[in-house]
Amino acid sequence: MKRDLVLEIVGITKHQYYYQRKGGKQGRRPSTTTNMYMEEDFLVDIPNENVVDDIKDIAADQDLDYGYHKMTFALMQLGYLINHKKV
Repeated sequence: MKRDLVLEIVGITKHQYYYQRKGGKQGRRPSTTTNMYMEEDFLVDIPNENVVDDIKDIAADQDLDYGYHKMTFALMQLGYLINHKKV
C-alpha cells in the first residue's frame, strides 16, 4: 500500500508520521538571579534567595495584605527589576 493511503486510513498526517521528538526538556531554564538597581542605571544580579527574604520581610507586617501585583510594586520600590510572574 502507498504511504498516503495508509496514513489516510489510520487518520494521521505526514507531519505526525515523520515527527521525531528532540531530546531534553522543553522551555527555558528557571532563572537563579534577579536584577536590582544599585545606583541610577547600574544593575546588579541578586540571588533569588535574597528576593524571597525581602518578600518575607514585607509580608511579615500583619497590616499589609499584598497579592503578587502589589508585592511586585513593593519590590520595585526597593529597586528590583522584577516581573509579577516571577513574584
